[in-house]
Amino acid sequence: MKKLLGDLIHEAQSCFAFGQSVIDGVLQIRMNNVRPDGSWDFSKERFVPPDAVSNMKKYALREGDVLFNATNSPEQVGKSAYVANHGKDAVFSNHFLRLRTSGDLDPKYLVHYLGSQFRKGVFAAGCKQWVNQATFSAERLFSLEIPLPPLEEQRHIAAILDKGRALQVLISRREKAFQAIEESLYAALSEQGRTARFSRAFDFADVFWLQEGPGVRNWQFTAEGVKLLNVGNITPDGKVNLEKTNRHISEEEAFGRYSHFLVDEGDLLMPSSGIPIDEDGLLRTRSAFASAEHLPLCMNTSTTRFKPKMAGASLLFLQGWLQSREFRAQITKLVTGSAQKNFGPSHLKQLQITLPEPSAQSEFEEKLNKIRGLRASLSPSVAEADRLIGSVSHRLFAGREHE
Repeated sequence: MKKLLGDLIHEAQSCFAFGQSVIDGVLQIRMNNVRPDGSWDFSKERFVPPDAVSNMKKYALREGDVLFNATNSPEQVGKSAYVANHGKDAVFSNHFLRLRTSGDLDPKYLVHYLGSQFRKGVFAAGCKQWVNQATFSAERLFSLEIPLPPLEEQRHIAAILDKGRALQVLISRREKAFQAIEESLYAALSEQGRTARFSRAFDFADVFWLQEGPGVRNWQFTAEGVKLLNVGNITPDGKVNLEKTNRHISEEEAFGRYSHFLVDEGDLLMPSSGIPIDEDGLLRTRSAFASAEHLPLCMNTSTTRFKPKMAGASLLFLQGWLQSREFRAQITKLVTGSAQKNFGPSHLKQLQITLPEPSAQSEFEEKLNKIRGLRASLSPSVAEADRLIGSVSHRLFAGREHE
């Protein structure tokens, strides 16, 4: 049996922007507190003054609430999370819609169902897009049909998927550890450079050629043709996953007016919008190499590609450098945007990169490849775990969708 989601929501509430933050007060749940997999990240807490919440009861969160991220970047809109007891008063930001379910719909089951729709691209395809943000309206959300098995079966499905989510969290922590190892490797190389193994700092644009994708409009999207590279196609574990979006442009446009934006095998690809600030207060981007299997592929807005421009410049070294403090400290000072951090070619061209001598660079690459080989051998990766959980979720919900 399926029902309209709107018929199963007892209460839906949006919120306003509270403005100023304080050292202590009422905890405000923001977009960066919710990971794409629906788990929580409270490494950065924001508090608002109690007197700024004019009606605390109206905007307060309680255990069992579901937060739906209605406004975000197009790739992130639709994230949802189950609200547990945080042990303190909390409100939600204006980017969320707070949902309270009726007695016929288990809130954890709802979160997992919304997650399955997020992975399928339902929210990305159905949102109204602006310049850097998109909105999925409450009306569209409530018009979704949700499979509705008996309550006990809903809870059983949610419990199975909760175990999958716990696995994702463990794998994510392992990936974080490998990120720290790679950054330490670059830091060690940088320290060696102070004893003369480095030549000198170069202007970034003198070392690497870079190009940002064009602003392809919604009306240009086609069901088939040449795939458009999207921010979400570049995964945190350094891979290109073109299954995450389904946007194309016609072959006529791709090989015509946009031919100079077609990706080449071996290009290093990087998102430049919706980039998170890490726990150390610095921006943390990601990058991946394009291979023949990804082509033809056309650049799109908020994505950047790199090629070596100077002898001795290595894209593998660049990929490592993008995780280094030297890059992250420079770019964090230049990014624009509040909730969603963005940067582009004009910002990258202001950077300086300390380029090591070829022998030091080769040594770095050899060690980096060994670390990444070990990382790959400890499967599954974050992306593979996400696909696995997505597959299990699809099987659990698919049978019900056809009843």
